[in-house]
Amino acid sequence: MNVNPKATRIMVFGDSLSWGYQPGTKHLRYDVQTRWPGRLQVLLGNGYEVIEENLNSRGIENGDPRPGKEGRRALDYIEAALDTHDPLDVVVVLLGTNELKHDMDMSASQVAESMRNLLTLVKKDHPSLRILSPILYC
Repeated sequence: MNVNPKATRIMVFGDSLSWGYQPGTKHLRYDVQTRWPGRLQVLLGNGYEVIEENLNSRGIENGDPRPGKEGRRALDYIEAALDTHDPLDVVVVLLGTNELKHDMDMSASQVAESMRNLLTLVKKDHPSLRILSPILYC
């Protein structure tokens, strides 16, 4: 937590890549200094607050169909996440990797459309919020 009241507040909303999942483990997470949002915080310094809102197995529209992975659909959770961390200046959305798993049977253009739907929802309810995403209106 950054206690600088003038800090630019950035929420990172992502999946296991941002959560810091350690490949080949049962559910281990890299430490905050190794995860990329933590590295970003260090690089940006005290004038910024990087807020981690990431979840292993998060999907955009489809979620994760495996038992025990319920409630990971980004479209169902993004509004609560934005409200939880309000006020925000920037949201970084890094999702779409889980949709490209073979069992999801989605094309790259379908993933881009899902991301477009998510980003449109965010912009509709938070028009002044700056959004950064690898898939911006493809």
